[in-house]
Amino acid sequence: MSNSFKTTLKANESQKKKVAIIGGGLSGLSCAKYLVDAGHEPTVYEARDVLGGKVSAWKDEDGDWIETGLHIFFGAYPNVMNMFAELGIHDRLQWKVHQMTFAMQEVCFSIDHLLYLFQCIIFAALISYDTHQTQQNTASW
Repeated sequence: MSNSFKTTLKANESQKKKVAIIGGGLSGLSCAKYLVDAGHEPTVYEARDVLGGKVSAWKDEDGDWIETGLHIFFGAYPNVMNMFAELGIHDRLQWKVHQMTFAMQEVCFSIDHLLYLFQCIIFAALISYDTHQTQQNTASW
């Protein structure tokens, strides 16, 4: 879909808009990128002097990196993976091996617990399949 911003959704000169985007977090920056791709002129307004919102990082006066939040992206997020590919930054990310773990307080399993466990297994399989599909799609770019 994101490629359609450069083709079928591309604004001609008479359709071009100036758009104000409030917030320079991941959503605001993504919005600005796709608006530019579609031929519009976005302006991002951010209250802080650092872009990125919850995923921002900067160096302090001592040269130490300060991170404001969680910096984790799983391969099961196809829109984020597509964005990385479009920006050409996939190789700059530090990919870690990870696994999904499900914690439950109770030792006895009722039928509800077994159904929940079954749902978790199906969900994990779907994520694994989606990640595989996303990696195949990204590799073809």
